[in-house]
Amino acid sequence: MSLLNANANANANANANANANANATQSLGSLLANRIRFNTYKIARQAFDPNGLITGKKIPGYAPNPKGDPAARWDPEHKAWVYLHELVHRRPGWVGDLEKSGKTIWNGWTKATLAQAALEVVNAAGEREDRFAEIIDQDDGEGTIHYWQGMLMVDPGRHHNTNLLIRTARKIGEMAVMCLKSRFNAARPAQLCPAIIPMLDTPSHASYPAGHALQAYLISFLLKRALPAVPQSPIPPNWTATHSGLFALSRRISDNRVIAGVHFDIDCEAGFLLAKEIDRMMGALPASSEFKSLIAVVKKEFPQFA
Repeated sequence: MSLLNANANANANANANANANANATQSLGSLLANRIRFNTYKIARQAFDPNGLITGKKIPGYAPNPKGDPAARWDPEHKAWVYLHELVHRRPGWVGDLEKSGKTIWNGWTKATLAQAALEVVNAAGEREDRFAEIIDQDDGEGTIHYWQGMLMVDPGRHHNTNLLIRTARKIGEMAVMCLKSRFNAARPAQLCPAIIPMLDTPSHASYPAGHALQAYLISFLLKRALPAVPQSPIPPNWTATHSGLFALSRRISDNRVIAGVHFDIDCEAGFLLAKEIDRMMGALPASSEFKSLIAVVKKEFPQFA
């Protein structure tokens, strides 16, 4: 009996150690990703000089942003909430207005329109092999953002206001699209047509309008608003028109969601049109708004496109 207990204890200890090692490895990776600093106690003990402390009026606080630099000292994901709040405060009925527009694009399926839309998704799947890595990379928000950063050579360290504008567009788009998805509550392609097998797990929220499309187009619209001279990027008049530059990127990200089998094309078309409407709302904010101040400093970061 004692031998059995000893073996059981040994196995339990081995499993515990294995789990601890696995968790330690995972945690270290997470820590490194967040730029954790090591041995700071020893560094502080070595570097400490009681005669070199900052005293009196020189004691630094969390200073306000330098004048004309909204993004300074801020994590852009947090600062973006300021511009979202500004839109909600100044345009309280904005989601209702978007819902009305959304209903003009799609307000339910007929048997014929659903059959056509489902067939488009089935046929689009033929491009999955060519776009596989791209679709996987763009599945989350960070994966999409770095495509705009690459296209315009946006360095978040040097162009932190442009980076803030991009993330503001994504955050406003995320709120808008989730409110609209809740109101329309449209089923995903695989829910209506079991023959459609998505290459990604179907997201656990409604289909219409497409979030990737709305956010992708809003990023491009707001960048174009701030930087109207960005080359090769005329605003497309409608969904079927030729897209180039910034808007070609938005269109490709949108189409990839159809190719992946998680959206109908009409979901993405709605994303394009509703993003254009949100851009108009943002453009209608007063000149004294914080959003307009952000647009002004983005122009200074890329004067060649302003």
